[in-house]
Amino acid sequence: MERYSRNIPAISKEEQEILKNKTVTVIGCGGLGGYLINGAARLGVGKIRLIDCDVFSESNLNRQLFCTEKSLGKSKADEAAKAVALINSEVKAEAINCKVSEENACVLLKGSDIVLDGFDNIEGRLAAEHACEELGIYFVHGAAAGWYCQASTVAPGKRHLEKIYKQTSKTDPPSVLTFAPGLTANIQLSEMLKVLVGQKPSLEGKLLIADLQHMTFNTVEL
Repeated sequence: MERYSRNIPAISKEEQEILKNKTVTVIGCGGLGGYLINGAARLGVGKIRLIDCDVFSESNLNRQLFCTEKSLGKSKADEAAKAVALINSEVKAEAINCKVSEENACVLLKGSDIVLDGFDNIEGRLAAEHACEELGIYFVHGAAAGWYCQASTVAPGKRHLEKIYKQTSKTDPPSVLTFAPGLTANIQLSEMLKVLVGQKPSLEGKLLIADLQHMTFNTVEL
């Protein structure tokens, strides 16, 4: 199909067909989530489940892909689903206006082939990691703040986020420059693609840390 012709041969025609039958869940439809959703839709993932309980606010305009002056006050998940329909009508987008917690994570994530981290809080990330362990699926972590970003691919049962985040105390929202979540999400998407087509993810058991102010990239074992 012409729509996906530029994906090939970077991925094979057979791998492109595989994507059509996959369900990706993106938790958080803001800074990271917007880029994750956009990329998954353009790659040709069959279904994208969009989870977010928040609405767009003016402070989101500097970095969140689906935030416009017209979408202020509107549901992030609903607006993301509308954007997916405009990008790729072949992709089914399911918007869920809900907050992920330890109590509901397994129910919300059941049926996913992989889960992408677009969270803005540690508690939610840990809840999703635990649910992915129980469901036996990969969780692709990403986070961005200021000039910095990080990403890691967590195999079910490894609980690497518990090593990355030693505490879960709440802090003031960090500054986030517009390019940091974009880069982070694209790294996550490349890991997602590998997992979905049966390749080994490069960041499994590792944490990639990028300092974009000084253009340094480091990978550490977890």
